[in-house]
Amino acid sequence: MTDYSDLIGIPFKNGGRDLSGCDCWGLTLLAFKKHGINLIDYRISCFASNLIDLQVESDKSAWRKISEPTEPCLMVMRIDSDAPDLASHIGTYIRRGRFLHTMIKRNSVIERIDHPYFVNRIEGFYAYTG
Repeated sequence: MTDYSDLIGIPFKNGGRDLSGCDCWGLTLLAFKKHGINLIDYRISCFASNLIDLQVESDKSAWRKISEPTEPCLMVMRIDSDAPDLASHIGTYIRRGRFLHTMIKRNSVIERIDHPYFVNRIEGFYAYTG
């Protein structure tokens, strides 16, 4: 079982890619690396929902949508109230109905996928295919 404890409490930092500060994609990079998976690093501001959505859509060939999440898999969410139809947030499903993520004004945390804020905002789960 993979230990994610060192990834809990990392401060949010737009464009951050290490333990001193991460955005949601930076944290995903660190989580997948624990499984020996080196993902492409996209340098997109977390405030650019339209660019995030375009990147997610263009890179779907590297990911396979799955109906049941497995560890690790990408959890894509739509949380931007100004653009509710766009994929704008990423988390990493880690196990037992939980995912790892970070958000603005919040350190990285583990949350339940059935959390009232997230459950209806999940676009899908994706397994990395390379």
